[in-house]
Amino acid sequence: MIIIGVLFFSGCASSTLFTTVPEGASDIITVSQASPGQDFTRRTISQFGIGSGICLRGMLFGLNYTFIGSKNWGGSIRYKSNIFKSNDVPSDYYDDGYRVFSPKDYVNILSFNLLKGFTTSARSSRFGIEAGPSWVNYSKAEFELNPNYDPNPDPTVNWIYQIGTKYKYYKDHVRSNTIGLSLMAKLEYLFVPYAGMEIALFTNINSIRSVTGICISFNFGDVRD
Repeated sequence: MIIIGVLFFSGCASSTLFTTVPEGASDIITVSQASPGQDFTRRTISQFGIGSGICLRGMLFGLNYTFIGSKNWGGSIRYKSNIFKSNDVPSDYYDDGYRVFSPKDYVNILSFNLLKGFTTSARSSRFGIEAGPSWVNYSKAEFELNPNYDPNPDPTVNWIYQIGTKYKYYKDHVRSNTIGLSLMAKLEYLFVPYAGMEIALFTNINSIRSVTGICISFNFGDVRD
């Protein structure tokens, strides 16, 4: 009796089945995958996600589409909006009594990332890293003193006129655009074949307003076998 063993390494969890053959017979090698749900080399993953998070300043809202193809390589399109309180609010901005919410600045990021996935021994999780260029729009609040401001308006004056005199400051947003670099490391929990949760650490480096934070997203689609 001749015993022939072959060890097969695939980068994923796998096992090799050793087969014994009668003396003089041809060698037979049979390989079976112990964890077929983690072998993405013969299938594709396609999913959409929505989430939110926190940044070094302010909060975050995000949307994404992710595709994973052969050999665990893929790509993603991600939109993130970082919202935070403006630093340049005048100290007497609220004196007119009509301002309720703090003025906000916005950083909107649209990134196109290359993705590399890393499998685990469990079907319910996987890792990934992403990097790619991004378009960045920074919307910054600016304030101008209202020259017609009247702290004691005449109640008998036409209300249309009062609209232009009751606010102490005019507020507007000035927008600027640039190109940035997005980087991300993520861990996915794949609850069921059509839904999962993603926890991601990310940063966007740009010349106007860099953003760093953590985001939790819920993904839907063909997330796993």
